[in-house]
Amino acid sequence: MLSGRGSKPLPADGPSLSGSLPSGTSFRLRIVAYLVLFSLLPVGVAGWAIARQSSQSEIARVDASLNAMLRAALSQLEMTLGQAERRAETLAASQPVRRALRARDPGALRAHARRNPNSAFYVETALLGGRAPAPAALATSVEAITGERVLGRVVVSVPFDRALAAELRRASALAEGDELVLTSGGSIVQGVARGAGLRISGGDPTDVDVDGVSYRAMAASLGTGGTASQLIVLRPSKTIDAAGRDVAWRVLLGALAALGAIALLGYAGAPAIARGRLSQQQRAQAARVLEHVGDGVVLVDRGGVVRFWNAGAEAITGLAGEAVTGKKLNEVIPGWRTVAALIPVGTGTARLREPARAKTVPVEIDGTEFWLSLTGVKFAEGTVYTFRDLTEERRLDELKSDFVTTVSHEFRTPVAAVYGAAVILEERGDELEDEARAELLGIIFQQSDRLARLVNDILVAGQLASEGLELVGGAFDAAALARSVIDETPVRLRNGVPIDLHAPADVPLVAGDGAKARQVLANLLENAIKYSPDGGRIDVALEPHGRFLRFAVQDRGLGIPHRDHERVFEKFYRADPQMRRGIAGTGLGLYICRGLVRRMNGRMWMTSEPGSGSTFFFELPFVQTPAATEALTRL
Repeated sequence: MLSGRGSKPLPADGPSLSGSLPSGTSFRLRIVAYLVLFSLLPVGVAGWAIARQSSQSEIARVDASLNAMLRAALSQLEMTLGQAERRAETLAASQPVRRALRARDPGALRAHARRNPNSAFYVETALLGGRAPAPAALATSVEAITGERVLGRVVVSVPFDRALAAELRRASALAEGDELVLTSGGSIVQGVARGAGLRISGGDPTDVDVDGVSYRAMAASLGTGGTASQLIVLRPSKTIDAAGRDVAWRVLLGALAALGAIALLGYAGAPAIARGRLSQQQRAQAARVLEHVGDGVVLVDRGGVVRFWNAGAEAITGLAGEAVTGKKLNEVIPGWRTVAALIPVGTGTARLREPARAKTVPVEIDGTEFWLSLTGVKFAEGTVYTFRDLTEERRLDELKSDFVTTVSHEFRTPVAAVYGAAVILEERGDELEDEARAELLGIIFQQSDRLARLVNDILVAGQLASEGLELVGGAFDAAALARSVIDETPVRLRNGVPIDLHAPADVPLVAGDGAKARQVLANLLENAIKYSPDGGRIDVALEPHGRFLRFAVQDRGLGIPHRDHERVFEKFYRADPQMRRGIAGTGLGLYICRGLVRRMNGRMWMTSEPGSGSTFFFELPFVQTPAATEALTRL
C-alpha cells in the first residue's frame, strides 16, 4: 500500500475496490442470519394469513372459470339458434311452402312440418302445420313474403332436450364434477336434479342449494316469449373448499420452507454475499464511468439481445437506451448480422488477451447512414462492442476525393490549352499571321488567368479555414460595384443571357472590403450564367433592409434539388460532382463567398426550386454615419 505524509489507513470494515473481503461484514451478516431464525414464528403466522387470502383467490379463480364455461355454452347456443334461423329462412323462401301458405292448405303444411322437425307454419295467428314451440324452448320466426304481401310465418324451435344439453356441455368443456342445467319458469328442465326449483337473479357468481347439494353457480337469462329461462353452470362447493385448503397449505408450507432456506443460506453464505455486494459496487462504479465515455458501448448477450446501451451510444445513434435494451440488436440495427461478420472481435477475461483493431463499416439506423469505427471483445456473458462516429470524417474524405478529381479536371483543360498554344507559337510562330499569333497569345493569357483564379480560390479557402485571411476595411458604392461587375462579365461567358440590374437611387455606402464584395458578386453572377444553359433572364437586385443592404442574384436555370440546400455552402461540395451536365467547378466558390461575407459582418443564404431557378442573397452593413442614416430614412 502506498503511504506518505498525511496518509491514513482504510478502516478494517470499510469498502474496498481491490477485491479483499472485510472481516466485519461477515460477522454482521451472521448476526442478521440468527435474527432471521428467531423471526420464523411471526413470519409463520403471517404465512397463515397469506394462505387464507390464497383461499379467497381460489374462489375468484373458480368464478373466472365458471364465467368462461358459461360464455362458451352461450356461444354454442347462439350457433344453434343461427342454424335454426337459416332453416326457417330456407323454408320461408321455398316455393312449395309459399304455395301452401298462400292457399292456407293445412294438409300440405303438416306434411312440410313432418319433413322438418321442430318447425311450425302460421297464417296470421292460426297454426296450420306442425306444433307450437314448447314453453321450455327457444324459437326463431321468419315471414314468408311475396312482393309486399305477407303470406305467413315459419317458426323453427330449439327445444331444451338432452341433445341440446349434451351439445352445450361439450362446448363449455366442463371440469370433472361440474354441471350445466337449463331452467324454464324457475325449474330445471335439463341437467342434474330435473324438476328441482332454481332461479338466479343477476349475472354475478353466487352460492345456491340444488336438491340438498351446495354449488357455486353463474347464470345467463334466455328470453323465450316472456317465459323466464336460464342457462346455469354449477360447481360443487366441496370441490372449491378442497382446492382452497390445498392452496392454503401449499402457500404456508412453501413460505416456511423458503424462510428456512433463506436463513440457512444467509448464515452459510455470508462471505459470498459480502463479495457479491463488493462486486455490485464495482459494477455500479463501472456503469457510472461508462455513462461519461464519449464512445458508444453496447453489451450483447449470447442470444443477440442488448443488455447495456450507454449514453455515448444514445448520442451517436439517437436511440434511447430504454427503447433498445431488451431487444435483439438485429432488430435495432437492420443488417447487423452482416455488419457483425466484419467487426474484429477479441477474447479476454479480466484483461484483454487478444486485442483487435477497429474496423470502419457503414451502418444504417432509422434511414440514416453512419460510418462507425467498431471493435468488440467476447467474454462469458456475451460480447461488448465499442464504436465511435466517423461519418463526418468519411464525408470529408469523399468530398476531398471529389475535389481532387474536379481540380485535376479543372487544371487539365487550361494547362492543355496553354501548352498547345505555346507549342504552336514555338514551332510555327514565324509563319503565322499577326492575327493568329494574337489569338494564341490571348488563349495563353485567358487560360493563365483561369489557372491563377483556381489557385487563388484554393489559397483563399485555406485562409478562411485557418482564420488567416486579412480583409481591407473601408466603404464602397454598391450600385457602382454591381454595375461594374455586370459590365465586366465577358460576352462569351454570358452565352446570350440578359442581365438586369435593379437598384434604388442614392444607396448609402456599404462597409466592407470592396474587392472581396466584387469577388462574391462576380462568383454568384458566373454561377447563375453557368447553371442557365437554356438561357433566361438574370436579375441582380440591391435593396436596403434596416441597417443592411441586401444583394440578390436570381436566375431561371436548372435550380438545386431540395436535398442539397443545406450543403451548397460546404467546402468541396458540388451538386454534380461527375459533371454529367458539363458544368465545371471546384466546389469552393460558394464556400468562399459565404466565408468572405461573414468576415465582413454579413450573412448569406439561398432559395431554389428544381427546374425553376435559384436566388442567392447576401447582406452587408451600411456605413454608420449621420448622412447614411438620413439617406436610409428617405429610402
